[in-house]
Parts: sequence; C-alpha cells; structure tokens
Amino acid sequence: MKNKLVAFLWLAIASISCSSDDNPSGTTAVNYYPLTTGNSWSYEVEGETTQTDILTVGDDITINGKTYKKMLTETTPTGMYCTFLNNNGLRKNDNKVLLSGAITFDLGLSAPFEFQLDDFVILKENASSNETLATKTGTIDQDFDGIPVTIDYTLKTVGVESLPTFTTSRGEVYTDVKKVKFTISLKVVAVVTIPGSPIPFNVTLLNTQDVVTANQFYAKEIGMVYAENVISYNLAINPDDFDLPIPQSATQTQKEFLTIYDLE
Repeated sequence: MKNKLVAFLWLAIASISCSSDDNPSGTTAVNYYPLTTGNSWSYEVEGETTQTDILTVGDDITINGKTYKKMLTETTPTGMYCTFLNNNGLRKNDNKVLLSGAITFDLGLSAPFEFQLDDFVILKENASSNETLATKTGTIDQDFDGIPVTIDYTLKTVGVESLPTFTTSRGEVYTDVKKVKFTISLKVVAVVTIPGSPIPFNVTLLNTQDVVTANQFYAKEIGMVYAENVISYNLAINPDDFDLPIPQSATQTQKEFLTIYDLE
C-alpha cells in the first residue's frame, strides 16, 4: 500500500495550464532548451533503483492549432522529468518553453485520471529571480480502493534564479544555468462510512501541503542537466482509525543526472 500511495504522489506529477506575460528583464535571450528534431538527452535516474531514461525531440505535431515538437522516450520512463514530457508537445514562444498535451496517471485505483495541459510554462529563459511562471488549480474526484476522495491541487513553476555556475551532487559543473522549481500542492478529503453508522462523513486525509518539489537546472545551449525530486506527505489522521489502506507518511527522493546529450 505504501508503494501505491507513493506512486500516487509521484504521478500527481503533473502540470496543467498556465500563463504569465513576458517580463522584460533586460536579459539577452539565450537558448536553454534546443528543440531541434533528433536532439536527445540521456539521464541516469537515481532513486530506489538506478535506471536510464533517454528523451528525444520528435517531429512536429499540431495541438489546438499550434505547432509543437513531440517529446519521446525510448522506453517507459522512470524519472519524473521524462515522465512529465513523454508523448507531449513542447514549443518555444519568445523566451518561454511551453508544454501541451495530456498526462494520464494510473494510481493503482479503480481508474486513472488525466491532466490536460495547454501551454504550461516549464521554463522562461529571461525570468527574474523567483518569478512565477505558471500556476494551475483544480479538483479531481477519484476512488481509492472503494473510498471516494476529492483532491484539490495547485501546480506551480517558479524561475528561481540564474547561476553563473552550477555543480551537481556528483561534481559535474555547468555554466550559465537557470534553476526552476516545480511544485504540486494537494489537499485530500475522503468520504468515510463508519461501521454501524448509515451516514457517511468527510474526513480530511491530507491538509494542504506541497507533496512534490522538483528542482530542475537548465544549462545554456544544452537543456535540462540535473533534477532533484522530493515527494513527501504527512496525513492529517491515523489511517488505521478509519481502516484506510494508506500509510501515515512517506518521503522519497529521486535525482536525474544528464550523462550524454546529442544536439544538432
């Protein structure tokens, strides 16, 4: 059950629609995400296991009348970043990198749910420090092992800072780097029936909190070079009191290291 809920929080990885106007900062535009068909990046994903994801820029696709590059992985990705992009479209508009498509999450519940994305800003190359790039709020009704739950979510990306140099936890050094933070905040309320009582009532399982924090680093003329993803939650109740098949708390950390890149 712990793995099921951790998967739930991983895959509450999503991002949805957003927008913010360009903020002229006087910074000269530089390419931090080369989107040429055939470009590829290999990431070693370090978590409970160590695996490799290969992300490739595919051909042009049209979504809502706009042209995007289709992002593809060679196999089912294990890292949060490649999972986020796989089979979706990216395009550049001025200094922004925009994501559109659909992300379907199979949480091991009775049915998956889906986020529809429309020009979600994942990177703004001339963002000022701590500039909000994108926000999305919404509500999802889902079934968790027969228990109806309502999930209120807020998805957000922030352009944290520009770094002259950045060193990963493995000692790789990159110059001229943009740091972006992606967060998912959730509140989860369940409809619970106590044995012997015919009237169901709402129980807050998870008070509003950031359950996903992903820090991504984009290097000039390379793309995303390193990501550190943390999933953490603490339930508001003791699940045993309500016979809920989920653990009290969980924390998981994942790192994604760029190992090879091939750019046109």
